[in-house]
Amino acid sequence: MIKGRTGLDNISKFEHPETGKQVTMIGMSHIETVRYYEEVKNYLDSLRNDGYAIFFEYVTLGPVGPTEADTTAARVVLRKYRRLTGESLATNEYSGFRSVADNKGEKPNQLVQQTLERTGVSEERDYLCDLTFQEIIEGYEAKYGEIILTDCDMETPLNAPKYKCRTEQEFRVGYAHLTLRDKYVAKRVAESEHQKIVILSMETFTLILWIWNYFIDMDSNIQNG
Repeated sequence: MIKGRTGLDNISKFEHPETGKQVTMIGMSHIETVRYYEEVKNYLDSLRNDGYAIFFEYVTLGPVGPTEADTTAARVVLRKYRRLTGESLATNEYSGFRSVADNKGEKPNQLVQQTLERTGVSEERDYLCDLTFQEIIEGYEAKYGEIILTDCDMETPLNAPKYKCRTEQEFRVGYAHLTLRDKYVAKRVAESEHQKIVILSMETFTLILWIWNYFIDMDSNIQNG
């Protein structure tokens, strides 16, 4: 969060010189003012009306099968993700800010959480463009090996407000949070049939690099990475 910024302060635009594909990337802050998200929403509405497809980030668990084994496997994935990040899944740095929009009770400069509702993004008409928790763990383990859960991990409930099972930085969190997810988004952009795309994403320099590589005919880094 940067004091005094607007929803349109961090925008990057690209156009492929041959195909004409246009990409607008809006670098988002997860905690900002009510006014900030209103500006983003209005800008997205104008782009949508101009024929842009809206791609947005949102990490989900992904589909879970009906059996008890499926549920157990999903819990293992979440525990591995918690160990990887070293953070509680129940609370985080955003927990102290409102996530439910209340247009009557909120002030323009009030700090709130980013939500789909605040930005006007719809899961029905727009396009979820992110990895699931399971895909993040699978990608991380494919490169760095299995994340081993301890007795502390298994005994600490997933809804525990605090996580104390990891005492040192033993994982490469940036690879999971940035590289894996950014490469996925850039690949989706490269392969999409849409000629006009807007991406709502965290402010990550690596995502800009991956998209830029695509637009200067270096997308082999994405296809073969």
